[in-house]
Amino acid sequence: MDFKQHYFALFKLPIEFNLDLAQLKNSYRELQRQLHPDNFADQTEFEKRGSVQASALINEAHAVLKAPVSRAHYMLQLLGKEFDLATQTISDASFLMQQMEWREQLEEVKHNAEPENELIRIRDNINSLFESYCDQFAAMSEQWDFKNPSTNDSASIDQSSELVCKMKFIEKLLNEIEQIEDSLLD
Repeated sequence: MDFKQHYFALFKLPIEFNLDLAQLKNSYRELQRQLHPDNFADQTEFEKRGSVQASALINEAHAVLKAPVSRAHYMLQLLGKEFDLATQTISDASFLMQQMEWREQLEEVKHNAEPENELIRIRDNINSLFESYCDQFAAMSEQWDFKNPSTNDSASIDQSSELVCKMKFIEKLLNEIEQIEDSLLD
């Protein structure tokens, strides 16, 4: 196994945002079937260690590619755009205002006569925006040349990195909504 290949190549997938997730899952299962450490129990220590490393790489690659935000972030890294999603700031004031409004709505949801319905409404609005950002990222990424990253438009890549940061914010917000739903059910 080539440990230096990118995650898309590992699963024999094209570098694109809109992946065939069923194909990813099938490739993942096949690689794990072939390289799982249990299959190397009777082998040399070197082969066992290689199997453990391969299995860890396969698991990491699968986790990155199956999630839209991490997949988009990884695609930008393949182009040489390095940034930390945890510390990256967003300069779009209207997006930040929308975030504050949603957080206020979430704070007030517990006092609503029908909190579950209100959460569904908020979640649907947020999901719609998330899908829109995913579509925008996919459209921009279709124009990129991953074999010659230096030929890509840096403004497009910068704009895409801002989209990924927005997607990460929304992902966190959706997780918070899920936690609120769980607490309402308790």
